[in-house]
Amino acid sequence: VMKDRPIQGYYSIGGTPPLFLPDIEPSLRGYKEGFLTGYYYYMGNVEYSFPLIYLFRGFHVQPFFIKDFYVTLFYDFAQAQDHTENFTFGNFYNSFGGELSLATLLAYHVPLDFSIGLAHAYELKENNVYFTIKIPVGERPLY
Repeated sequence: VMKDRPIQGYYSIGGTPPLFLPDIEPSLRGYKEGFLTGYYYYMGNVEYSFPLIYLFRGFHVQPFFIKDFYVTLFYDFAQAQDHTENFTFGNFYNSFGGELSLATLLAYHVPLDFSIGLAHAYELKENNVYFTIKIPVGERPLY
C-alpha cells in the first residue's frame, strides 16, 4: 500500500460528451479532456430542454421515426483535487452553452438523439463545438 496516495479511483474531468454513450455522463463541456484531475471532485450540471418542433413522422414503411427538434441550455461546474485539506466549495471551473438536438426512434424500440452543441469554457474564454449521439434515459419504446 502506498502511503502518499489514498486507495481509491483517480478521476479525469473535462472534454465534450462522448460520441455515443447514454445521456447520464456528466461532463465539463468546453474544456479539454482531462483538464481537471484528482482523487476527489465536486461536479454539477444544470440543463433545461424545451421543444422547438414536434413531428413524430416516419418514412414510408421504414421503421425510422423523427420525433422532434429540441434545444438544451446547460451550465456545468467542477473542481478536482488530490487532497481534502484545502478542498472548498469555491474555485469551480464553469462552462455554459446550448445544444440543438433531433430526437429519433429506430426499429420501434431504440430512441437516439443527435445533438450539435456549443460550449463556452468561462475561465479559458474558449468555445468548443461538438457532436454527440445520445441514448435518452427513461424513454419508452413504441409497442
